[in-house]
Amino acid sequence: MASLVEKLDKVASENADTKMHVVVNFVGVDEPAAKEFGDKMDLKHSVFAVADDKNAERFKVDPKAEFTVMHYRNKTVAANHAFASGQLDDAAIAAVVKSTDAIVGDAAASSSSSKKKKKKKKPKKA
Repeated sequence: MASLVEKLDKVASENADTKMHVVVNFVGVDEPAAKEFGDKMDLKHSVFAVADDKNAERFKVDPKAEFTVMHYRNKTVAANHAFASGQLDDAAIAAVVKSTDAIVGDAAASSSSSKKKKKKKKPKKA
């Protein structure tokens, strides 16, 4: 999991202009253990949270999954990856990181078009 978080943090860093953030939400893990995990890593765009089983249900996290990765865009789930125990291998991590391309691309395009709109000048009055 550390490898996945590091790679997602790097993507967020490379796309800071899109305001991408990484949230690692631990379910069924106590706060000191989550803090210890986070403290071992040098992350710039990631935060850690601890949720109970009730919040996992609220966020529709698959209870059978060991890891669930969700990509949000404008407060809507744009992608949901759930992995059973032992499934989070290098290929799965690469697929999750690759799926950020669409999210980041949409955000960059949105940011670019809003900047273009702001740059338009009003005609001068004669």
